[in-house]
Amino acid sequence: MRTNLTRACLMAVVVGTLCGTTAAGQQALGVGQEFPTFSGDDFMTKEPIDFAKFRGKVMIVEFWGTWCPPCRAAVPHIRELYEKQHESGLDIISIANERQQGNLKPFIEKEKMTWHHIQDERDQLTRKYGIRGFPTAFVIDRDGILVWTGHPMDGMDKVVEETLKKPWAGAEEAEAKAKPELEKADALRDEGKAKEAAEAYKAIVDNYAGTPSAKEAQKQFDKLDSDPAVRKARAAKASSSECDRWLKFARNMKEAERYDMARKYYQKIIDKHADSEEAQTAKEEIAELPKE
Repeated sequence: MRTNLTRACLMAVVVGTLCGTTAAGQQALGVGQEFPTFSGDDFMTKEPIDFAKFRGKVMIVEFWGTWCPPCRAAVPHIRELYEKQHESGLDIISIANERQQGNLKPFIEKEKMTWHHIQDERDQLTRKYGIRGFPTAFVIDRDGILVWTGHPMDGMDKVVEETLKKPWAGAEEAEAKAKPELEKADALRDEGKAKEAAEAYKAIVDNYAGTPSAKEAQKQFDKLDSDPAVRKARAAKASSSECDRWLKFARNMKEAERYDMARKYYQKIIDKHADSEEAQTAKEEIAELPKE
């Protein structure tokens, strides 16, 4: 029960930090190890998150839940750290151990948690990383190595500050790859292809974080994205991409005869993108599903 977890979460953090194995009997992650990668969809933006693409940034990966009082208490501290160090190369992915979505979005918006969020509704990431207490945070350096784990308010900000000052071993190689991509993006911009240039700049920011080219790409992207027409075009592309993913999920569920799940994903498209071509496709395909 979540009520029991809430009462125990402070004690569980201590136990989880001291024990060498997870609840499933796996070895706990140790400082100095490469942090295992993961992927998912951002709960707020619906854009895909690939942890491997954050190489070059100092990362905080935090496991938490709105149902956990110590997690909620740590949010202002994390927000202050993010606002102070984000421009220096810090980024955050918060992984919410939440069964329902109802509490998550309003809490994130109210607390101005403007970083990345994943809803771990089936505990897949919680189990993968051996989380035994909430909140639990990991600090990962620019080369993907775990440098610290613990409660977010237990000295994490000092570790982040020290880690941001350390050099990035892969910087030269990443910049060598990023620079030609920046030149291509600049060419698109100079040709008046604002939407295509914005997408190219965004890809550089995502794929070569921490490089000089990525910093320049972010500046150029921000300028282009201030144009309402460019922002509208990017939003339309993101919506289409989201619909394509949901259609794929629905069709996979249909093929597996999981008609309840297929219906769920079709309905997502219909509800959120009612005027799109994909919504019409979803209506046609949902009508073909066997009746419950």
